Order: sequence, then structure tokens, then C-alpha cells
Amino acid sequence: MALTLDDYVLIAKLENKYGSLSKVKNDDPDFKKLRIEVTGKFEEYSERVVVRALNRGHSDKWAMDRYNISKSTLIMLRNKYLIRKVPIFRFRTSNGIYATSYLSLKKYTKINTKLFSKLKSLGITVMRKDYIWDDIPVNGYYLSHNGKLHIKHDVSLSDYERT
Repeated sequence: MALTLDDYVLIAKLENKYGSLSKVKNDDPDFKKLRIEVTGKFEEYSERVVVRALNRGHSDKWAMDRYNISKSTLIMLRNKYLIRKVPIFRFRTSNGIYATSYLSLKKYTKINTKLFSKLKSLGITVMRKDYIWDDIPVNGYYLSHNGKLHIKHDVSLSDYERT
């Protein structure tokens, strides 16, 4: 489809606001209008982006906030594309183990009190940050909620072992 003069005006407006079209936020109303004008289907574009994010392991809340979609839309996408949920990993140790929670790290190490200080005395530091499935390298280690250690064999969400 050919661009109209109005489309070029929208592009110029977005470039002035963000500096470049590549830096435009998906939820910008002018960007949505431009996508609809040019392709006629903003929904397909945003659906593809949301599915990619869910396949990387982002949480439902993150996707709903980032892409401004409802819970029912998110559930529909998970069901339509058979996308499995995996937890967010809250901790990473300096020796490369990702943990879903403080409790899973505690169960794995069998340290009952002052977990972080005892690990630090062993030369292991713990970084607190939200890590998604995609952040864990292939052949990397992760702990499931019960403290069991697993190896990530490939990038697909089906590789995640819950127990």
C-alpha cells in the first residue's frame, strides 16, 4: 500500500518526538494510527510481538502492562499458540544458578538461616533481579520451586521442568 501525505506527516511527527521511528513506543496513539493506516491491522502486529515476548518467558503481568492488553486477551494468546507459563527467576548466584525464589535457593542449599551471608562466606554472591527464561543460557542451571536443580537443554519453554 502506498503512503499518503497524512502518513508522511505522522512519520515526521513521530520522528520529531522520538528521534527515530525505531525508538517509537508501541502504545503511542500516533504510531497505532500509522500502523492501521499503512497495514490496516495493528492487532496482528501487536499479537506477534506479544507472542514473541511470552515465548521468551515474560510474565503475564509484564506483557499486560507493556502491551496494554487485557487478561482475557493474554489467556486467548497463550491458548491459541500453546505457550506455557514459566516463572520469573528472582535470583542468580555468582556460580551461575538461577532461582525462582528465596525458598527454592534455601531448599537447594539446605541453609536454614542467614542464607545470603552464609553463601557470601563461601564465596558465592547472589544477585537480586528479575530474570526470564530467555536470560538463562543453554546448558545453564536453574532451580524449580522445590529447590531441585535442572539444566536448560534448549531455548523452548517446554524444556522447563517444574519439579
